[in-house]
Amino acid sequence: LGLLSMRIGGVVTQWAIARSLEAVGGNVHFRGANVHIIMFTGPDFRAFTDEHVEMMAELPELNTLTFTRVAISDRLLRRLARLPIHNLTLHETGLTDKGLAHLKRCPKLSRLDLAEPKISKAGLMQLKNVSTLNGLSLAIAKGDKVGKEVEKELRAALPNVDIHIQDR
Repeated sequence: LGLLSMRIGGVVTQWAIARSLEAVGGNVHFRGANVHIIMFTGPDFRAFTDEHVEMMAELPELNTLTFTRVAISDRLLRRLARLPIHNLTLHETGLTDKGLAHLKRCPKLSRLDLAEPKISKAGLMQLKNVSTLNGLSLAIAKGDKVGKEVEKELRAALPNVDIHIQDR
């Protein structure tokens, strides 16, 4: 009975966290009774704070975070990088090279999907420090010289990572 009570308490906690994240524009998906995916897409994104990151740290099955067309500061990304997520999508968030460097602290990050025009070649090369990475999708602007130049170097620096580079 005690174990059942603990399990119910955990489910109630996850539902409460999900409601808090939805209040700031999050789209929360469950797998069974556990939060599995959280997506934030502009313009509904509102007042996302460190407190929300702390809440997400309490979600034991959180696997995927997606941010699309929402501003993510380097400081906030540093906090997010501590979460044990496996998949991270960052599209048009204003991410900088400095922010990208924080991803080396992601303990379980295996898949990264980027569409970030402010990231430089030097910033992308920092991904070689993400030891758990095994998949990278990178969207570049058509004819983007940096993207074409960096592709060969990325493949050399990350020989065990499945890299997909696409023109947008």
